[in-house]
Amino acid sequence: MATEYRFYSALRLAVRLVKKWFPEYALIGRFARNFYAPPETTLDADFLVNLDDHEKLKKILEYASARFQVSPMDIGHWKYKLYIKSFRFDLVKPKGYNYDPEVVARRRHVKLGPINEVAILSPRGPSRTLPSLVPRQRSKRPCKGKRHSRILKGEGRL
Repeated sequence: MATEYRFYSALRLAVRLVKKWFPEYALIGRFARNFYAPPETTLDADFLVNLDDHEKLKKILEYASARFQVSPMDIGHWKYKLYIKSFRFDLVKPKGYNYDPEVVARRRHVKLGPINEVAILSPRGPSRTLPSLVPRQRSKRPCKGKRHSRILKGEGRL
């Protein structure tokens, strides 16, 4: 229970920090995917932010480095790691990804325990989606065999 409390406390600090300089952030990656699909383990939480805004990026790096471990410290990377209470939070903007109003519109606000509200990028919407958030789709080719046809009709088990 202590680890869960530490994680929520660290996540609350990370959300406040990111929201202060990048109010149009969105959580992505496996952490966000767990809201839409069966849960999977992850070692970090990824914040999609517009890292092309160098002024805001410089300010957040200066502010965060005085309080937490931050790497790298120079401008121009696509990923920055923040370590808060031994948990890792990444600020990312994948190369070639357009952070535009359509992305902002796809955010969903979710109440997450004691953190209040976090913005999570929805896998639905315009065709430009992040592959790490959208679950892979299975092939729709027809199954052959009696066992598979029974399962499709709801008569059997996998």
